[in-house]
Amino acid sequence: MDQKIPIHKVGVVVVVKYDHKEWQTLLLRPNPKKNDRTPPLVPPRGTRQYQDADGEWKDAREVEDAIAHAKKEWEKFADTAQRELWEEAGIAPELSNKRGLTEIGEREYIALHKPEEERGAPYRIHWFLLELKPDDIDVQKKLPEDATEIGWFTLEKMEEKAALGEARPGYVAIVKEAMELAAKRSEARGTRARSR
Repeated sequence: MDQKIPIHKVGVVVVVKYDHKEWQTLLLRPNPKKNDRTPPLVPPRGTRQYQDADGEWKDAREVEDAIAHAKKEWEKFADTAQRELWEEAGIAPELSNKRGLTEIGEREYIALHKPEEERGAPYRIHWFLLELKPDDIDVQKKLPEDATEIGWFTLEKMEEKAALGEARPGYVAIVKEAMELAAKRSEARGTRARSR
């Protein structure tokens, strides 16, 4: 992977844990780019923006955009994350600010759903974790503008959906990593609370 290409993709693993139950992650089905194809379930993720010569913010959708505008001013990773959370998952910036985004960092994405010879080069995505509380789930009253469906899935259910081609298998590892991080943080909070 060429480290000189600016990271132009950002993702957020949103998790919640109900009392004495497994962690669940928010997956969404984006609006189809082609009318004849139903997209698979994915975590909220999207494209960073750069500021062009006219001062306008534009999506760096392709690697070529990222390379061509490498010297331009880029949107901060957290700003992209909050924008995508709102557009794709209906989670307002006020809620993500209240709960706090935890930076996981960059991970390579590999299109595991494609045959190996068709995958192309892996690319980097800058990831965050957003841990919600069960009461936060009620704030999502309407479907966000960039998704046709959203839902909560255990890791096992996500893996099942990925095996059936209904979710992107390339995201399973980062969701697992984020759930493990959330579990450690939750355990540390519980230990601190018991020691008081």
